[in-house]
Amino acid sequence: MSLGVRIKRLRHLRGLTQRELATMVGVSPGYIQALESNKRTGSLELMRKLADALGTDLSSLLDEAQRKQSKVYLDDLLSDEGTEIWYKGRKLDPRDAAMLARILDAILEHRLGE
Repeated sequence: MSLGVRIKRLRHLRGLTQRELATMVGVSPGYIQALESNKRTGSLELMRKLADALGTDLSSLLDEAQRKQSKVYLDDLLSDEGTEIWYKGRKLDPRDAAMLARILDAILEHRLGE
């Protein structure tokens, strides 16, 4: 899970808007959006402030090794227009992502019917 996705997930878990988180750490809401979509990276000091605001420690926020132990929430991934989704070296456009979401919905509906 990328840093941006971790920030967004933790923000949602805390019930914070981008504006509220931005105010807490002293940046603009646009900067938070850029962090969450992996378009910008913040300073170590900003990462510390984010970790505090999000109720986690810095190492958990930044730990790439956590990727192997983390869940991937496809609903967040597919609905975030700021996240590029790639498969077999090709970028999916928003229509592809929407189609993939419908396919996953059909799979879940089928499993519930079993």
